[in-house]
Amino acid sequence: PEMFRAVRAMTPKAILVENVRGLKRSSFGPYFHYILDQFSFPDIERRSGEKWMEHHRRMVKFSKTGKKRGLSYDVYHKVVN
Repeated sequence: PEMFRAVRAMTPKAILVENVRGLKRSSFGPYFHYILDQFSFPDIERRSGEKWMEHHRRMVKFSKTGKKRGLSYDVYHKVVN
């Protein structure tokens, strides 16, 4: 959550993030896509009391509109050794 707060506060032109390889395991699949979507649309903040799955559904619904609102990024991910 602090990474996304920092992105909203600083509005950088680009973001490079390193994380643990385990997030690419299939058991983390839905949460990994949630993280990617948070980087795509950092201005769509999680509401108080909102579960991460509900927040993710809102972002997915917004992404399907094709609209751009506020801060947004094109997100690419790659596992490197």
